[in-house]
Amino acid sequence: MWHNIESRTPFADDVRLIQYAMSLSSKSKILKGNRKYLLKEAGKPYLPKSVYERKDKIGFATPHNKWTQALSEHLAIDFNKTGLDFMNNKALNADYSNFFSSKDTFENVHNFKYLAFVEWFTNHP
Repeated sequence: MWHNIESRTPFADDVRLIQYAMSLSSKSKILKGNRKYLLKEAGKPYLPKSVYERKDKIGFATPHNKWTQALSEHLAIDFNKTGLDFMNNKALNADYSNFFSSKDTFENVHNFKYLAFVEWFTNHP
């Protein structure tokens, strides 16, 4: 709610359902890595196939890959001049183009956070 996103917890007021779900073993709730197995099975006739078969849990994801790509066109960072000695700036400079072109979403989240931190650090001494 801090960012104007409300969390709605379905079934939170159904005490009997909650007690029943808590009494079940975890094996009946997660089957072969498929989380929320029972809930998905109950909703299968009503869920789009993409939701029913989804394995990841995205939540409110931000487009870090797009942001990092867009920043690459406008930035010319010399990582050695950032003053951030705790980072491996030599490696960042050597692999500069790959820093911006990562296909790995997890890595780009870290890259974007690093870029944002460098921007803040260099402009707010």
